[in-house]
Amino acid sequence: MKGRDSGVRAVFALAGLLLPATAGGQVTVTGDAGAFNAYVWRGVTLTNQFVLQPDLYLTIPAGGGSVVLGGWGSIEAGQYNDPANDLSEGGGTSSFNATEVDLWAEYSRALGSALTGTFGGVLYLFPNEAGLTND
Repeated sequence: MKGRDSGVRAVFALAGLLLPATAGGQVTVTGDAGAFNAYVWRGVTLTNQFVLQPDLYLTIPAGGGSVVLGGWGSIEAGQYNDPANDLSEGGGTSSFNATEVDLWAEYSRALGSALTGTFGGVLYLFPNEAGLTND
């Protein structure tokens, strides 16, 4: 049993060494994606079918703080076959329909040892309403 415990510790130690460390003044790019069975925004169901929601952001050190530029999207992954019961932000007529893209920018800076100030803005884009898609 003791050999197994040391093997588990070695795996965790190796994983810790492989994780990237952030150095002060370093530009970082971060991204992820989620897959969900519905898209609910502030308590309102916009899509009650499968969606993919990727996000990507860039952090840049600036003026003693940092600037973050980012984007997020909601993509309806399939066509809907029940117009009476299926909710679709994009109409549900095509697969992999990008129904929403949100872009944001913010600046934050430490204001003392226990307070951080942040300001920024968000732009909500709806490609279907802008005529950028076939739906």
